[in-house]
Amino acid sequence: SVGPRYLDVALKYRTRPDALPYLKSKLKAGGAGVWGEIPMPAQIAIRDEDADTVIRAVLGLAEGITESKGALVGELELAAQPSSTIPGGAWEFTAEAPGHTAARFRIPAK
Repeated sequence: SVGPRYLDVALKYRTRPDALPYLKSKLKAGGAGVWGEIPMPAQIAIRDEDADTVIRAVLGLAEGITESKGALVGELELAAQPSSTIPGGAWEFTAEAPGHTAARFRIPAK
């Protein structure tokens, strides 16, 4: 699949008062540059009523979702490697939140 996730579109345009007519014009005319270099083809065959239904469904994905952004500031003390394990290994950290891509990273054990 090429293009943004529908949820990303919903979050970007949910506070825009003219989101429905704006996105409908983008859908019918096509375009490029907003979400990347690959152009979106014009959907000239879609009826206005169907375009409204699709766009309302996409915008509805953002209902009830809040965005909060934090900072990776602070300290984390890792437990010592248990004596019963073989040397090596790593700690793996995962952070997930609805509507966001999961973040995962590993820290090699010393």
